[in-house]
Amino acid sequence: MRLGSVGEAEVVIPPISQESLLRKDVVTLCWPNRISSSVLSGGAWQPTLPLENIANKVFAKKARSLNLEESSTQFRIALDKGRPIAVVSLAAHNLSQVAEIRVVAYANVDGAGMVYDSGYLPAWPASYLPETLEWEDNNFWFGDADLDVDSEYTPLTTVFFGDIYNAEAVDVFIRDLSNVDGYVDIGRCFISGAWQPETNMSYGLEYGHLIKTSVEEANDGTEYFDRKRAKRTVSVSLDWLTQSEAFSRIYAMQRDQGIDREILFAHELNASDESFYRTFIGRLQQPDPIANPYFATHTNRINIQEII
Repeated sequence: MRLGSVGEAEVVIPPISQESLLRKDVVTLCWPNRISSSVLSGGAWQPTLPLENIANKVFAKKARSLNLEESSTQFRIALDKGRPIAVVSLAAHNLSQVAEIRVVAYANVDGAGMVYDSGYLPAWPASYLPETLEWEDNNFWFGDADLDVDSEYTPLTTVFFGDIYNAEAVDVFIRDLSNVDGYVDIGRCFISGAWQPETNMSYGLEYGHLIKTSVEEANDGTEYFDRKRAKRTVSVSLDWLTQSEAFSRIYAMQRDQGIDREILFAHELNASDESFYRTFIGRLQQPDPIANPYFATHTNRINIQEII
């Protein structure tokens, strides 16, 4: 299947409104994930690991391309109707350190009326934290991404559009011809709009890990561990919410997302060495109540636990 008409002349439609421009230095929450209600097509995928697996909530259930040809490692997301879209994210993938991704959104489900084109972007951050590097690491001297194959963090590639666009279809193109696996794996796709509070989160946010490794101790004191992957957690205070934000956004999100549906969390949209650690797909833990401590001001603390 030939996706869209990328590379041809297109009429670029403006975003939903100029006020919807996403700020790069503000916490961003994205929901709901529209992938499960979308129709997927395009590319060439193994029959036993089909493209439809990217719409499965279990990250370990992968979609796998037949090969690394660019005609194989692409797909279209046809939304159920025009939806506000601001982000596409691929989780639990095997993209190599030189892989690139391109996201193109259209106003019409048939691929007409391009509204956004990211161009090809690196699938991984350009560098990692300097303090994590050894003298011998390529990244120490040259700034090349040197992936840690033993890392237990879920691989995540996220493309924020920078604004919110009304779209009926989105094409995803992956370029990873040197992948040593000989194929592209994707465990989950996340596609949604995005929301940022008018006033950024307060200082005092907390990052942590939920560790459920079990331990048994023998009579002689020897400890035996059943290691389980740690899940990232973040706790954010929004202390200056307007009444509209508190109820039409946060209160409604608590009801609609519950503790079982996905939320994409990003500390900020500025690209940085920390972005990889502070952007993840998670779910609400038991939601905190909305408080009204001052006139026309509401507060809420959001607690998110990573999905792996």
